[in-house]
Amino acid sequence: SGSAPVHRRFRRHAEPEILRAAATVRAKFPKTRKNTAGYALDHFLDTRQLLDLFIGSEGTLGIVTEVDLTLDPRPACVSSILVALPTLDALQPAVEAVRTFDPAAIEFLDSSYLRIAEYDAFATEQWAGALLIDFEGDGEQVGATAQDAAGAAGGFGITTRVANTPDEREQLWALRHAASPVLSRLPDTRRSLQIIEDGCVPPAQLGTYITAVHAIADDLHVPIVAFGHAGDGHLHVNALADITDPRCVATLGELLHQGTRLAIELGGTPSGEHGDGRLRTGGVADLYGPEILRLFHHTKTAFDPAGILNPGVIITEDADPVLADLKVGTEATVIPDDVAGALRAVERSGNWGVSRLELPDASPPP
Repeated sequence: SGSAPVHRRFRRHAEPEILRAAATVRAKFPKTRKNTAGYALDHFLDTRQLLDLFIGSEGTLGIVTEVDLTLDPRPACVSSILVALPTLDALQPAVEAVRTFDPAAIEFLDSSYLRIAEYDAFATEQWAGALLIDFEGDGEQVGATAQDAAGAAGGFGITTRVANTPDEREQLWALRHAASPVLSRLPDTRRSLQIIEDGCVPPAQLGTYITAVHAIADDLHVPIVAFGHAGDGHLHVNALADITDPRCVATLGELLHQGTRLAIELGGTPSGEHGDGRLRTGGVADLYGPEILRLFHHTKTAFDPAGILNPGVIITEDADPVLADLKVGTEATVIPDDVAGALRAVERSGNWGVSRLELPDASPPP
């Protein structure tokens, strides 16, 4: 009985408005390979299925109680290649060269990442970045495809390496995880914070985006570490903020503001795959404009007329600063030392599956 009224409200009130604004929706939504900002009105126009609005709505339209999944079988054969880049100018042609071989993944590691990586299989000091690329299939031709792709990308790289066996692949992909130990050992005065870590631009703009993000961070004197998914034009950025600086939160707010504006100016989105949350909700209006925002409000009201589902996410009327609830900074809420220590241990270990409600009981006595 609960779903029928929602269905009817949406079909009667929100859907006609969305259909009338179809041309605006098509024009305003970014032409990126990934986009989780706002509600997926563009996908809804393609399918007219409410499920496409619900997916990625971050608990603002309803609660998922059960999911049926169909899993694809694991590929029988996987090969990988490494392409070391001499400059960022080589990034896009190298990606386009390997894309013609239908790779399963194209990961990018920025020079800022390589500088802190604890990895001695290669001397990476002169690399402007590196690509790690996977090819999957059911036969031995996968290895030949990887070899051909390495040859095609080799004209743009300092070095290329092909890995066909599990041990060889593990050695290459160890580079992808080699910075984590360093980030986990940051002193208590410095934290790795994901402030602009989800920007996605058209792949041809990725090199421009990376260069400009570094320029913004340098101007604000905030060290960053960047990596991402080159095939999608998607970049993750960790800001290594000095939390003892009294201007820390204000500086991070400026980093967020400029990073959001940059992604939009390049035809991208500030929310590639992780959604808006509360951090990026303020950028939704900047990305889409008032007409699309009005359609988001209609959609939200149809599903949640009382406004009780995850308020402040995707749509907000809150005038408080976007970083008001940041866990660091001089204005951050003080929490007991034992809980703070347990939370820091979770960050350092990457054990994000631990329930925060269990931390007080799990914390050692002072």
